[in-house]
Amino acid sequence: MLDIEAEIAKTCVEIEYLTALVCEHDMGHVREGRETENVLALRDRLARLRALLGADMLDAPEGEPDETS
Repeated sequence: MLDIEAEIAKTCVEIEYLTALVCEHDMGHVREGRETENVLALRDRLARLRALLGADMLDAPEGEPDETS
């Protein structure tokens, strides 16, 4: 079971990283820094995963990108 939890946590970190990339790309297309529907949908999905799993489990695994990098 821990392998599944670790994989889910890793996936959440990857979603955060990809959301940041999408947001950075979309900022060139969105005036006043408003996020696009794609970014909002990604953030919503990540929030749902966090709520289901508990935020303490979603710390970045060793060597993976996180929000502080």
